Amino acid sequence: MLSAPATKTFASCAAALLLAAIAVLASLGPAEAETPDETFKSLGLTRSATPKELYDALTKRYYDPAQGAGKGSLSQYWQPIPITKYLDPRDFYAPPQGIEMDARREQCVECHEQTTPGWAHSWRASVHGNLEEIRNLSDKDSRAYKKGLIADVEANLRSMGLLKAGEPLKEVGCIDCHMGVGKEHGQHKTELKMPDAAACGQCHLQQFAERESERDTAVWPQGQRGVGRCFNQHHHAVALFHVQDSGPRHIKPQVPIGRQDLSWKLLVSLGDQHTTGAVAKG
Repeated sequence: MLSAPATKTFASCAAALLLAAIAVLASLGPAEAETPDETFKSLGLTRSATPKELYDALTKRYYDPAQGAGKGSLSQYWQPIPITKYLDPRDFYAPPQGIEMDARREQCVECHEQTTPGWAHSWRASVHGNLEEIRNLSDKDSRAYKKGLIADVEANLRSMGLLKAGEPLKEVGCIDCHMGVGKEHGQHKTELKMPDAAACGQCHLQQFAERESERDTAVWPQGQRGVGRCFNQHHHAVALFHVQDSGPRHIKPQVPIGRQDLSWKLLVSLGDQHTTGAVAKG
């Protein structure tokens, strides 16, 4: 057991090392702090890439059917379940057709405070609904680190042409995530969407790039297959299915096999290995 002086010295050294590590990470750009070299190489970019260049390359790959996007090569053998439209909205979500209106930014909250008050309450209590409160926090507040996150988001949006130079992000409302960043109005019947990882990645580019890097760095424990997640379509077909008890027995997948978004998320969640806080996608 360490003596009191030794314990104090150890604690001081540990604190110094932690501060040094934080300083190193802070010196990196917002889009590359946790993005491995393999991902930049795979995308044909260097670490000098702008947030827009990185986002465009990530999104192009994210939506590429040849690299796992879409319903999958075995789609004729399964039917989507209700939650599928939220996990893979680009392929399965359709706006409600009973509401035909050109919805303005402020109308979203006004309406949903009546129709879905829980959602509106959650938004009002979130960072998205309280940007100025976060900006005005004391540096001693445990939430003060979020000021840096807001600054990173603003830098990403400026690079993408969605925020003017020197202009602060005023708010993140319903319409920013569900129709498009910075939009003031849109057709509820045709333009409404459920955001996927790429939509979130416009603002949260570091997190998007980090989670997408799994396809460039994932390895099998005994080297059974190559680096990355090209193996998902076959491997997950074994892991994720349901056998019907009525009628002829056949496999009825409960997730779109071949769509790496869902299968990888489920497997990694079970193993508690995913750390990005975003829905994982191949």
